[in-house]
Amino acid sequence: MPGRLEGKIALVSGSTQGFGRGILETFVREGAVVLGLDLQATDGPVDGYSENVAYQIKANVAEEQSWVKAVISQPSSSTRLSLASSMILTLFV
Repeated sequence: MPGRLEGKIALVSGSTQGFGRGILETFVREGAVVLGLDLQATDGPVDGYSENVAYQIKANVAEEQSWVKAVISQPSSSTRLSLASSMILTLFV
């Protein structure tokens, strides 16, 4: 049975620990592709997940430059994350 978030894209702030990490893990378990943004993150796949399922970048969601970085640094091999990046870019155009 597919998860409730199958085929969805999620952007999760505070994704390296605490509630943010729990949300990231729940969303992945429910089938979403997740792009995590956190001040303490290391750019790359989230530990324990492939980059096509959960990818994170060091970012401050309060700064426009971090959103630009999210668009530029997302893994090119993931079509669904590419679509998410297009949506983010639209916010700033």
